Amino acid sequence: MDTQAELHEPRATYEQRRARFGTLRDWYERRSYRNANANLTLFVAAVAFVGVAIWQQDARWFSASGFALLGLIVALVRHTRIDQMQRRYAELWAINDEGLQRLQRDWAMLPLRQPSGSAARASDHLYAHDLDLLGHASLQHLLNTPSTGIGLATLERWLLEPAAPAVVRLRQGAVRDLAPRAEFRDDLALHGRLMGNLEPNYTGFVRWAETEPWLRRRPVLVWLSRLLPVLTIALVVADVLNLVPWPLWAIGLVINYGLILTVGTRVEAVIGQVSARQSAFRTYGALFQLLGTQPFAASELRRLQSVLMAGQLRADQQMQ
Repeated sequence: MDTQAELHEPRATYEQRRARFGTLRDWYERRSYRNANANLTLFVAAVAFVGVAIWQQDARWFSASGFALLGLIVALVRHTRIDQMQRRYAELWAINDEGLQRLQRDWAMLPLRQPSGSAARASDHLYAHDLDLLGHASLQHLLNTPSTGIGLATLERWLLEPAAPAVVRLRQGAVRDLAPRAEFRDDLALHGRLMGNLEPNYTGFVRWAETEPWLRRRPVLVWLSRLLPVLTIALVVADVLNLVPWPLWAIGLVINYGLILTVGTRVEAVIGQVSARQSAFRTYGALFQLLGTQPFAASELRRLQSVLMAGQLRADQQMQ
């Protein structure tokens, strides 16, 4: 009876939050469907207006098509924001649904996330298998809330390596501080899940940052990428104005296409690694800001918070 009484309040909290997030998720999903229909309608209208303008030889229909395209752009931006909110509440629903599964020890439905090499470490450990520390229906499975590779590895290390009594007491104090902060814990888990999806992005950016500057050592390519498009456009204009006897702009197209086939894929890969930083670092910045603004009481949490706030720029500002 005591165990059931202790579980009642967490179960009720998870159920209430899951119901609220499910309602918001479904509402944004319906808005997304409606917005998608509006996008299609605006696109068809823009194309139809162009057709009418050509058929009627009336330029005013081109203006109507322009307004429809402008409305389509606004609707697409809005659709992106709606989909972001729908995904946010879908993830929050899943987080609280997993909380219920964790209380019920529903191992079949509860996802098991493990860092790479976890099975090998469990087999080599002296007592991990005997005490069910890792793997399915284990302590790791029960406490499996991290989403990033770093978080999963930290949880596994804490389970396999004994901590000093003083460290254990600090962690217990942090748990007591975090336990009633349901809103904060959900936001923290949400940022972690978003960051887990972006992990290849920031690892790719770090890999680029630590390698030799490939493009900088090829200034000819840089200047060709700047000059060739301008030269090609100038030759097109010259051909239209009959300033040159032949379509010399075709030479520019051939050279540009040759560069794309030879070095374009390498340059595109480099640009992809650099541009990947934007979404990953934005998510890190939001996470650090969330952690830095919490009024923690536990000494261990305040110590970790001070690390993020130290220096002339806070950690979230450095990410920006």
